[in-house]
Amino acid sequence: MKVSWLAAAFVLAIPWVGHAQQMNMNAEESRSAAPYHPGLGELMTAYVQPRHIKLGLAGAAGNWPYAAYELGELRETFDDVGKLVPKHGNLMIAPALASTVKPPMAALDKAIKAKAKEFSDNEYKRYMTSSLQAGSATKTKKVKAA
Repeated sequence: MKVSWLAAAFVLAIPWVGHAQQMNMNAEESRSAAPYHPGLGELMTAYVQPRHIKLGLAGAAGNWPYAAYELGELRETFDDVGKLVPKHGNLMIAPALASTVKPPMAALDKAIKAKAKEFSDNEYKRYMTSSLQAGSATKTKKVKAA
């Protein structure tokens, strides 16, 4: 009998807990007045890095259609990054990406179209190295590709 009273009290209390949490919530008050502008590091971490990983895994697995898709998405992402952050310090981002990342991406594209087994060992490492060099040009910590 004690359990049923406890269960009944619990069931009756649940709606009040939710009501208490939502009563004073005003969407206008919780909205930020300042627009959010992600920085270069945030864009690279949130959007570019996952594409790198997916591209590398697709190439290692020999999943060429997916590797081609991810390479296309990565190109679009780099274009977006260049538009959203045109300059970082003294570095113009779009030209920096065009000179450091785009040539190895073209080689990756050829390797994907050829369904090359060397994808993971050669072209992907060369691409990643150039991508990391582009990052080091923005005065970030230098990282060596494995």
